[in-house]
Amino acid sequence: MASIVQPIIAQGKLRARYRNAGIEQEKVRLQFEQTLLNAGNEVYRYLHICQKTEEKVQHLSVMVNALHEAYLGTKELMNNGTNTYLEVLKAQEDLLTAQLREVENHNDGVQALINLYIALGGAVE
Repeated sequence: MASIVQPIIAQGKLRARYRNAGIEQEKVRLQFEQTLLNAGNEVYRYLHICQKTEEKVQHLSVMVNALHEAYLGTKELMNNGTNTYLEVLKAQEDLLTAQLREVENHNDGVQALINLYIALGGAVE
């Protein structure tokens, strides 16, 4: 009797293992899809940051050039006796602030480019 029942029990165990393997396969497939979506979002985010910093470069460059011209004009007016030294210092401070923003923007762009490279599979050693 045991020899007759044993194949039936073994078949039930095989079916249970088969179902569990199918469930595990589906779980791994969903994890893979989630990882792929996360990677795509990460690449998109860093690419977007790179593009935005590139747009800011043009704007900040124009602003720095305008503030540099304003500083030179203020300095010349001070030499002619129309402006005070305080106004020259203020113009110089505004120029320096804009230059710092320009450098920070450049740094953000480089960091985003590095992060994009890493997100695309580049290794950092």
